[in-house]
Amino acid sequence: MAKQDPEGKRQARARAHAAEEALTLLAVARNRLFAIGDSELESAIGNLRRDLRRTFEADSGRSGGHLEPRVKYKGRSQHLALERGRGVITLYLDESGKPEPSLEQPLFVLAGVAMDEDASADYVRRADLLKDRFGISKDVSLHAPQIEKGLDDFAFGGDQQKLNTFQQAIAELVRDSSFRLLGSVIRKDALSATIRAGEDYLNLPPGLYEMALTFVAERLVDMLHSDQELKPCGRLVFESIGNREDAEHQRAFADLLLLGSEFVSDGCFRGWLQPGCEFRSKGGSHPLELADLAARALLTWARDGRPDEHSFWDLWAHRITTRQDVERGKFGVKVFPDADIRDEIIRIRERCRDKKGEA
Repeated sequence: MAKQDPEGKRQARARAHAAEEALTLLAVARNRLFAIGDSELESAIGNLRRDLRRTFEADSGRSGGHLEPRVKYKGRSQHLALERGRGVITLYLDESGKPEPSLEQPLFVLAGVAMDEDASADYVRRADLLKDRFGISKDVSLHAPQIEKGLDDFAFGGDQQKLNTFQQAIAELVRDSSFRLLGSVIRKDALSATIRAGEDYLNLPPGLYEMALTFVAERLVDMLHSDQELKPCGRLVFESIGNREDAEHQRAFADLLLLGSEFVSDGCFRGWLQPGCEFRSKGGSHPLELADLAARALLTWARDGRPDEHSFWDLWAHRITTRQDVERGKFGVKVFPDADIRDEIIRIRERCRDKKGEA
């Protein structure tokens, strides 16, 4: 190491600058690949951008160029494993739509229901009773698309009246369950349009799932921090999709704990969220069922054009975690991008906040 640069900061700064230029070139290449429509090439570019982003962030930190997050969450723990008495809130996560760039499905949703241990156990008890009432095995998992269409275990021999009664019972199950809703709606069509127009989101991971997870995790930390009495820590439970997908999601979560995001520092993520995460396949009564229903409801509402009159408002809106100031991560559902619908989004946030106060 040169004596003039004993800590390697100059070299790190040069590497960070080169990586930033390469990221810009890769963004241009990704825009061109949209026209080709080759999903494998798009995936390869996405993986390369993700790895290069890590290099850029690491060298930026070494060079003294690390940007402090815009929001600080005080009261975090230095070592969660040694904490006692804080309580644990588990966020059960499920997705709806496809996290691929293809615009055949223009929306991707990641939703989570946050529950403590008692609320989770109570949900399982209620779900078992509901299934027993309708002659459904407790080993069957509630799955929103099949319930909507009356398919598979929810066909009821073509008895439409029984299906309607069952759907009403599901609504009651949601109403009677204690949870808070967090989520992210990625508007893939709007995102593609802004990228084609030259916008690049260097502060966000390139993958849609990783992007959505970042938004949800930021809002989870805000929700946990808002309880200054108990100061609970959070843990994440994902629906298991497959070995590779689970590993990718685990890596995305680990990146948040190690690198942080634009708004929440790595230290704050580590101080509020347990480092381990769990993957569980759907089967039987479990809060992941509730996350499935939430993700589907959020996707349906967004797909229908975010109308004011919708079942989403009756069942879910007042469960969205929010604080009086609905800006800067203090509202539990992130719609992205939203520059073209910003006024509508603010109105929706304020309405959800007010509806929560009425509930």
